[in-house]
Amino acid sequence: MAAFSPNYCGIEKANAIINFIGKGWGKTLELGCGNDFLYWKGKTKDYTGIDINKPEIKFKKFIRQNLDDDKILHFSDNTFDTLIASEVLEHLRYPDVICKEINRVAKPHAK
Repeated sequence: MAAFSPNYCGIEKANAIINFIGKGWGKTLELGCGNDFLYWKGKTKDYTGIDINKPEIKFKKFIRQNLDDDKILHFSDNTFDTLIASEVLEHLRYPDVICKEINRVAKPHAK
């Protein structure tokens, strides 16, 4: 298997997310990142990915975290400009807790 497959999350979905966010991604956090960083490369220079599994590719800021066991996002309040959680919340036992955490770490006008 190649280190990156455009079918991993679907190029159509990735393009929809890119179009929704638009320009000015700023500091970005992705929950359930997998290998998706390659989709967002060039959109943000400050990217952090969180996933239960270690990705097949390496990128600077990766945190291995099981969001069912550790429901706290270990960042200060109002840290991120853009947050992505695509196809993640439906897999969690406590999505409401993670949504509150997403709101806590998001800046007031985050995307």
